[in-house]
Amino acid sequence: MSLFSKDIPRLEKSAKANYQYAGFLIANVYNDPNFLRYGVSNQFLRETIKKHLHISLQDYPKSYNTLNDLGTVYLFIEKRYDSALYYFQKTVNVDSSLTPGWINMGMAYRQLGQYPKAMECYQKVLDREPRQIKAYFAIADIYNDMGNVTKAVHMNELVMKQYPDFDMPYINIGNYHMIRQDTAGAVKYWEQAVQRNPSAELCFQLSMLYRMHGDSVKFMYYNDLGQKARSR
Repeated sequence: MSLFSKDIPRLEKSAKANYQYAGFLIANVYNDPNFLRYGVSNQFLRETIKKHLHISLQDYPKSYNTLNDLGTVYLFIEKRYDSALYYFQKTVNVDSSLTPGWINMGMAYRQLGQYPKAMECYQKVLDREPRQIKAYFAIADIYNDMGNVTKAVHMNELVMKQYPDFDMPYINIGNYHMIRQDTAGAVKYWEQAVQRNPSAELCFQLSMLYRMHGDSVKFMYYNDLGQKARSR
């Protein structure tokens, strides 16, 4: 931080230096416990990030990464979705063949409740990259938002077919069941997720559910599995 702060005033004509400095500050926000826990970030820091991204754009106005990063600041940090859309549109105008801009634009549309437009963004991704997992999961989340759990499950099942050892589709479907207070359905899919990847968090979640239901054998099994996963 000290090195960046000393050098950056002398580098107003360097698009790369300003972009890198902004990226360094963005990483600080994302790693801040207050942001991770509460979504809270320092206003001065946010304004500094935007300032240096704009300086970078003055020298290189068609930088795909800079435009996309500025959009993500509005999307994830400031929650200003209309502003995020403005920069993501500029991003995809620079290069419509790349995935990140479309993925992020879809997220912004979803936050605004504009589900058909969000779907269009993700479909553009799948048209170019049929195995792009993020797009499948994003479409599944939109269907879930709309209350169409059947289609949300179907999108996750498509990922299962392509990547049978991947745990996330099973976690997602389990989450859909839990949201609807179907604990048995959630446990069924979470156990299949653990078979593929025994993450500590999910193992402890299963152990607590079995403890609540008086199954001491499975409580101990998943608790031990979680302890092993945590120690790795």
